[in-house]
Amino acid sequence: MENKHEVPTMGHSFDGIEEYDNPLPRWWLYMLYASIVFSIVYWFLYPSWFGEGYFKWTAANAYKEEVELAKTQYPVKVVNISDYVNKNENIEAGRQLFTQNCASCHGPEAKGLIGPNLTDNIWLYGGKPEEIVTTITNGVKKTGMPTWGPVLGNEKVALVASYVYSLSHDLNGNLKPELAEAAKTAAASDKVIKIADIIGKPENIAKGKEVFTQNCASCHGPEAKGLVGPNLTDNVWIHGGNPDNIQNTITKGVAAKGMPTWGPILGNEKIANVATYIYSLSHK
Repeated sequence: MENKHEVPTMGHSFDGIEEYDNPLPRWWLYMLYASIVFSIVYWFLYPSWFGEGYFKWTAANAYKEEVELAKTQYPVKVVNISDYVNKNENIEAGRQLFTQNCASCHGPEAKGLIGPNLTDNIWLYGGKPEEIVTTITNGVKKTGMPTWGPVLGNEKVALVASYVYSLSHDLNGNLKPELAEAAKTAAASDKVIKIADIIGKPENIAKGKEVFTQNCASCHGPEAKGLVGPNLTDNVWIHGGNPDNIQNTITKGVAAKGMPTWGPILGNEKIANVATYIYSLSHK
């Protein structure tokens, strides 16, 4: 093949085709040299295999700077729950937040669905305003209640807590009359009952079912077949399945599993009845 360009060849050919020894375009060479220089400079300025570089820029440092900037631009408001409770405007604002975020588990009227009833004076994790704030902020992992602190922020948590507190207390911070009277009646009528004396009695089973539905169904399911807590309708017992074991488990709770101590909350009579009901589910 005739070389019309008068450019030297590489000295070999294949099937009559020769390869010219053309130089690389200068623009391409300049870009190559510039990229080499840039990479060397970059090694010294930014993190590489020999250190953090002149600017000491790392993803971790950048994150820390962004966090500090966010704290400056969006400071977290420190709130005192005592400034929020017993005020109608805060209660109303808390009610709206409750409806948006909490009603799906506790019900639109806070009387309990998956989560417990919040309108009585039975508190699993404390009923003081500060204790309610702690429960909402940190959540209850073992029962499936999420950590609401990072989601709502301190002020909104305080508003929700003020609403929840108002469900059982008046604007003076006193327990609502109907709940106070119920507590006195329960304390006066509470009596020690031997579980063996009521096992299998329909009236006690019916009373126990009512107590179970109000207090235990949120964890064990409305039919006691298990949700967060285990299935109670089979004959598999984690802590013993005879009547005394069941009564003792309910009374003392199981802290490792997130089950609260029900003794101070329900009292002897209700615990005996609910134990009777639970026993009846697998002994018919």
